Amino acid sequence: MKRFSFLFLLLATFLAPFSSDAQVNEFDPTAPMGQLEPLKPSGSAPDPKAIGTRRSVNEPGFGGNRRGGIDFGLVKKYAATITAKDLRAHLNFIASDELEGRETGTRGQRVAARYLATQFERIGLQPGNNGSWFQEYGLNTSEIKSSSVSLTGKDKLEAIKDYVYYNKSSLAGGMSGSYAFAGYGISDAKYDNLKGLDLTGKIALILATEPVVNGKSRITGSEEMSEWSKSSRKKLDALRERGAIGAVTVVRDEIFEKMASSSWLKHMMTGRSQALAYKQGGKEGRIPSIMIPERLANTIFKKGRTNAAAQRKLLNASEKVAELKLSKAQFSMTVEGVNETIQASNVLGFIEGTDLKDQVVVLTAHYDHLGVHDGVVFNGADDDGTGTVALLESVSYTH
Repeated sequence: MKRFSFLFLLLATFLAPFSSDAQVNEFDPTAPMGQLEPLKPSGSAPDPKAIGTRRSVNEPGFGGNRRGGIDFGLVKKYAATITAKDLRAHLNFIASDELEGRETGTRGQRVAARYLATQFERIGLQPGNNGSWFQEYGLNTSEIKSSSVSLTGKDKLEAIKDYVYYNKSSLAGGMSGSYAFAGYGISDAKYDNLKGLDLTGKIALILATEPVVNGKSRITGSEEMSEWSKSSRKKLDALRERGAIGAVTVVRDEIFEKMASSSWLKHMMTGRSQALAYKQGGKEGRIPSIMIPERLANTIFKKGRTNAAAQRKLLNASEKVAELKLSKAQFSMTVEGVNETIQASNVLGFIEGTDLKDQVVVLTAHYDHLGVHDGVVFNGADDDGTGTVALLESVSYTH
């Protein structure tokens, strides 16, 4: 029977915005994963012998028939090898308090990685990264302790109530300068606000989303919004390419209120963010940016004798950006924070195929979670403990 190769990839990073104050005491937190042997289960980790005994798919009692191109007999064979007992045994350890929420780059994540490598080895897989179970990589982490923002040089804004942000790493150095209005901040073949604009050294003031006429986007021609609305990075990249050193995005008041009341956004602003180290700096780096409500943006637009609603109406009709004299308004943002680089590790196991061994089927899940926040362990049984242990069971029936 022809057989593909299989790569089982357990990722150490998905979303882990919180910082952990958990003490490291059992393992050396500085030891590179490649120098560590897979952790032998002990303490609260389930002993491999306690994992349920599997029935071989070749035993009598399996079988069935084929319907619609699907061999249901084969499906039943493999389904019978996956048991709730086995899943629970793995999950009880992966999501236990002892693993401290498995935040990326912490002791808990490293313990989880070694446990998963141990299971791969027990099942009979081969290390998936040139003889190692682990694929190490660097993450740049950022945590903002405090920030101060002024839109005009005479006011002082309050975080969350008056302004919000997502990407903390780009805000590390703060930003300051005079404004340049850049419309919606869009540079598209079907609608281009930035054509001919020189934003060198400026803080770009832009409107959120994109131009809409009669309920339809001028870019897509339908009610579906384009990537310019869905991805803030797309606008920030376009602004950076034209020399902008930062951006202030104006959001409708009612939308901003919903954003400011989001507990998820609050965690994103006050917790720790992570970005792949190789993607920061140079062309991949983002310019700093914040979002403010329309009610506050009008204190800036007032300098140019206009307001956000009037500019939105004009820009929905025409891509040409009005030349507003905003030089009297000076933006400034100072930030006190912590930036560091940590190491994380994916876990990889491999099964080489036969005739089709050069064709690789990749099965993946992320095994990290949020760690410890305000003394509370975020265990991550569902996100993504269940996916992780389901993959472990999948490994067993493919091998």
